[in-house]
Order: sequence, then structure tokens, then C-alpha cells
Amino acid sequence: SHTVSQSLVANYPDVWMSNHLSVLFFLAKSIYQECARCPMSSTSSRWSSPMELRHSV
Repeated sequence: SHTVSQSLVANYPDVWMSNHLSVLFFLAKSIYQECARCPMSSTSSRWSSPMELRHSV
């Protein structure tokens, strides 16, 4: 079991990076599709509203 835990620790960064990159790619693709679907004005207003709420709080 000791060698198994060592191999898991050794392979963990690679697994984490692959999963992290896939998640980042999925997010980037969804955001790109959303921006391509609607005009930039609605996208900017949608992004600015949470910032205004955060600043008011």
C-alpha cells in the first residue's frame, strides 16, 4: 500500500493539471459561445451588474 500511495502522490499533479485544463477549456468554450451568441453590450452589462452589487456591499 505504501508504493500505491507514493505513485498516487507522484501522479497527482499530472491528473490535477489534466482535469484543471479540461475544466478551464470547458469554461472558456462556454464563455466564447455566449459572447458569440449575444452582442457585447448585453455581455458587458451582465458582467458589470455583479461588480456593482459587490461594490455596494
